[in-house]
Amino acid sequence: MADRLTSIIIPMFNESSWILRTLMLCCDLLIKKEIIVVDNNSSDNSHSLVEDFIEQRGLHKEVILLSEEKKGKANAVRKGLSVAKGDYIVFHDADLEYDPRFIVRLIHELHDCDVVIGCRNCRPYSISIPSFIANRVLLRMIQNRYSVNISDIFTAQRGFKRSVISSLPFTSESFEMETELTIRALEEGYKFKEIDVSYSPRSRDEGKKIGLRDFVLIVWKYYSVGRQITLEKRQKLCEVEVS
Repeated sequence: MADRLTSIIIPMFNESSWILRTLMLCCDLLIKKEIIVVDNNSSDNSHSLVEDFIEQRGLHKEVILLSEEKKGKANAVRKGLSVAKGDYIVFHDADLEYDPRFIVRLIHELHDCDVVIGCRNCRPYSISIPSFIANRVLLRMIQNRYSVNISDIFTAQRGFKRSVISSLPFTSESFEMETELTIRALEEGYKFKEIDVSYSPRSRDEGKKIGLRDFVLIVWKYYSVGRQITLEKRQKLCEVEVS
């Protein structure tokens, strides 16, 4: 297991204040890894900071810097997935709301699970009341639909076996990605596990990006993906009957 490669995909948009510290912590992880940073049209100097970091430290093989012109976190992640070579795939944000050092435990749990998600252990969450309520509403909807005990649907720190994430086609473009991937993985019956991870939320002034509009998109994605999966199942059933 120790020789398996992990691809850490980091979508980035205007994270000049955080990205270098994030990269340093990821580089220090004692695992076989490649770090894929995908710049999603940053208007600050995030891109050049990562370029200089790679050049100065001679990390051309370990750290890959890509650009994705189509805006949206999910679009950046898909770009990273297109070049990822790892047996395990980990999504990690460019800021330090999530501690990169928990990636090692995510990978360890992936030995026996298909999907591992980081549950933010700062309960009650140190986030705004609307964000807390939004999370609880979505959680209740998913718990009721799938009879599953998941405690944090919005978490961005998560890992997948390569074969699993490759089998989950997702159409999201932004922050609704986590919800869609969770639903699709549950529909496929993949083995889930949650682990507690450290979480230090940012304020708007510090660069927090997700907001009310994103919650609306997430709820819409919850219903639209459910309908899409139902149609896909019907289509497969028809194909079986015809054959």
